[in-house]
Amino acid sequence: MITRLGLRARLVLPAWLFLFLGACGWRDFKSEEYQRYYPQASTTTSHKNTERRKILYWAKDPKAKERIGYLERYEVTLAGSRDAKDYYIIKDRHGLQELGYINDIGEFYRYEKNGTMTKIGEWQVIDLGIKIFFGKPVNHNVLFEDVDPYRD
Repeated sequence: MITRLGLRARLVLPAWLFLFLGACGWRDFKSEEYQRYYPQASTTTSHKNTERRKILYWAKDPKAKERIGYLERYEVTLAGSRDAKDYYIIKDRHGLQELGYINDIGEFYRYEKNGTMTKIGEWQVIDLGIKIFFGKPVNHNVLFEDVDPYRD
């Protein structure tokens, strides 16, 4: 014999359960609809130059600045990745020969004459790493200045 309360519990409990489970989901949700809002993974490795700066050095007098090199920043997107990483190339004072590079986590590398790379160190502050890379004293000054295409 089913009591009135038992019958009501048997009817109401599944209805509440159905409503609860229905509220947890979204019946029109399809993950494919939102793929166009996210960047697709790169199929090839690509890079582009985003900025180029002169590296100026002076000891005590800022009027005695001398150019010791160039710092070029590239954005590199690896195949299979969605995120671009920063990559810096250090060039000589004429901007012709690559002396080394800085990867995305701040590791400085120098190219040797025999074609190998030597790790100089790891610094999060690029100013300090550049001073050590060029063999300048740490208490001297380094400035990064944008390259003016009409003047330089």
